[in-house]
Amino acid sequence: MSILSVLSACAVVVRYLLIRKERKTWPVTMALAVMEVAVYFATMNQNMVKFLTKGPWCTFHYFMGSKYFDEMEYYRLYRFCVLADRETGTNRLESIKKVRHLENYTVMDINRAEEIAKQEKSKYFTPERWEEFKRDWIAVSMRAPIWGWKNILTDRGFNPPPFWNVLPGFVAQFIEIRHNQQFKIGRSFDFLFKLIAYILIAVFVGLDAALLSFMYVELAPYNTGHEIGTFFQFMFLSFLLAAMAFYRKGNNKTAGVLFDDGLTLSLGRENVGYRLSQFFRVYPSLIAQPARRPERIDMRYAHGFAVRWREPAAQGTAAHEVKTQEKV
Repeated sequence: MSILSVLSACAVVVRYLLIRKERKTWPVTMALAVMEVAVYFATMNQNMVKFLTKGPWCTFHYFMGSKYFDEMEYYRLYRFCVLADRETGTNRLESIKKVRHLENYTVMDINRAEEIAKQEKSKYFTPERWEEFKRDWIAVSMRAPIWGWKNILTDRGFNPPPFWNVLPGFVAQFIEIRHNQQFKIGRSFDFLFKLIAYILIAVFVGLDAALLSFMYVELAPYNTGHEIGTFFQFMFLSFLLAAMAFYRKGNNKTAGVLFDDGLTLSLGRENVGYRLSQFFRVYPSLIAQPARRPERIDMRYAHGFAVRWREPAAQGTAAHEVKTQEKV
């Protein structure tokens, strides 16, 4: 482990010297990527990876949340799981006393959660759809240990914006968790989208940039095992990476579509790398409200950025420009 760390540090120094001399750096970056992958797997918490690859935490929220979004929206996932657990006799939650109330994020008694779910079931579920939900609950409940559900059901629920749910929600309708092969295919889309993004970066920007993107995204310390077995959770990241590849190629229209339905991004000619990093920092907060979408983002300011917001179509008014006061 220590040898790999020292070699990785040496590779970083060599790469810096090659950049100074304007030499090709991708062979050194390739070697660095290989060593980083080795370090990543050597230091990875294997128990955590085993826990995550079964799909209990992220896949539970993103798969169940997207498949049954019409019935549960953002608020009813946990309490319907409690009801399904008791109706099916699965009893994975029998030792749990509290679950999160997703309307106000307080913690409520699990029996109260069951009572609310009983009152709401006929309002939101058809009998056929409820039977399907129970089958999925039986399958997903076995993917986490009993102690794991205590933490999962006091989390903050399913929370991607509604526009994210269009593709995952459609795909999820064709998958039942009990059919393990279907489920494995569904969990492979995140990796597939990112792989396509890395290939686009390699073609349009260069192999060196693709390798650096791979190391930054896949090998980050916070990401240990986190992206293994997820269900479309990082689709937005793949779109951002692909959009930047098209942007560097000069295909601004395609980049805009990938960013956000025709978004225009202005970076100027100076400090492009810094401005781009600042854009990635603020972009998620700018698209957090589906009813208010950015049309143009100007990052050329020294101490901030400007946004032109797209007005809702129903209002029929012209877009107005708002210059943010936040320093980024």
